[in-house]
Amino acid sequence: MNLFANLRVGAKLMAGFLTVVALTGFLGAFALVKLAAVRRTTVDMAENWLPSVRVLADMRDQASAARRFEYRYILSRTDQQKEESRRSISESLDRFKVYQQKYIPMISSPEEKQLNDGINVAYEQYRKDADELTRLFGEGKQQAGTDLFMTTGLVDFNKFSEAIQKDIDLNNNGADASSKESLQIYGSARILIIAAMSFGVVAGVLIALFIARLISRPVQEAAEVVAAAQVPLSGAAEEQQEKPAVVANAQGRQVVERQPR
Repeated sequence: MNLFANLRVGAKLMAGFLTVVALTGFLGAFALVKLAAVRRTTVDMAENWLPSVRVLADMRDQASAARRFEYRYILSRTDQQKEESRRSISESLDRFKVYQQKYIPMISSPEEKQLNDGINVAYEQYRKDADELTRLFGEGKQQAGTDLFMTTGLVDFNKFSEAIQKDIDLNNNGADASSKESLQIYGSARILIIAAMSFGVVAGVLIALFIARLISRPVQEAAEVVAAAQVPLSGAAEEQQEKPAVVANAQGRQVVERQPR
């Protein structure tokens, strides 16, 4: 305290300004850190979870399309209709694999990889059922093909669909978690930034008052010293002014006494 009080006025002002600048810099850095955290969760949701959900939904659509074309294949009455339905089944399952190749680079956790492995297993089994279905109908074994479609084929398709849905749910939950985390970070950052701004304002006012007091105190003391020194000087000046008048009065009395009566 004594060291700061002994500084020159310019040094005191500089110290106060630097303190305010430091508080402002801290507030700015803190805000940037929190904004970066919000951006991280937003990017994670926009570039990881949501694209995965979209691609997985496309995979699910192709699996459902293959199942619908199997229905059409069973109900076909001509060889041309059967061939078109068979080709559509194969194309749907091929497009499924294309979408899956787009999805694989988006996998971001061991759990998600394990779910994708389960999708692969279910896909391979369902594709075998589809190939067996077309083989049986091609050999004229419509009843056996229909039984396969309604029993084993249905069970394997449900497993296939459920495996995809589990992965979709995982990514949806990840997106929800990122969204909630982003909201929590924003809420806490908002409160902390407001608190830091309030602290900065109060600290700036207190620093200004403190420096003003340190600067005004020596000035006030110097003014008091000057005022105290002027009082004796004023008395001496009045005495100097009264002394000639007294001498003049004494000389006047002497002249009067010397005159004859």
